[in-house]
Amino acid sequence: MRNMKRAAAKKGVAKKKVAAKRKPGRPSLYTPRITGEILRRLHESEGDELPESLRAICRDPKMPNMTTVVDWLKDHPEFSQRYARARELRKDALVDRMLSLAAKVKSVAYGDPGTGEAGAKVAAYKIEIDLYKWVLSKEYARDYGDLLKQEISGPDGGPVKTEGDFRPSAEDEAVIRRIAETRAKLTREREGA
Repeated sequence: MRNMKRAAAKKGVAKKKVAAKRKPGRPSLYTPRITGEILRRLHESEGDELPESLRAICRDPKMPNMTTVVDWLKDHPEFSQRYARARELRKDALVDRMLSLAAKVKSVAYGDPGTGEAGAKVAAYKIEIDLYKWVLSKEYARDYGDLLKQEISGPDGGPVKTEGDFRPSAEDEAVIRRIAETRAKLTREREGA
């Protein structure tokens, strides 16, 4: 009986040690296969389709949710670097799609006279091109945005140095002297009172 209690006690200790080694919560889905799939879908497209956004990828039930992927970007520097590269490739895919649409406009601009068919097709392509231009200006504002950034810097990109003569004028010196005299007088009065 004693041996059974000792064995059970030892088993409990062993279970506690194993439990202490495990992290709480679900196991992480962070694997090279999952991250590779996310990055591939972020920048690759099939045919006339565009690459998926991260939000669209995370809606897939087989993929982790958006919060998890954002946490991975913070916790895994190598994934963050690969994600940045995939975003750059996505930008190129958007530009390529926009240019191919612009080329199609030229070919469909000639339709049956009087039907308005050509005008409708051109207008549809124009709307789609404008959409891509808008997306590029928002997602990649540094490269395609309308914002003009103006920086002022010193020589060789260093800080701006201000130089000048900041000596007070004779009038300013007279005011400073009167203030000092008034302070001294008030101090003497307080000490004497």
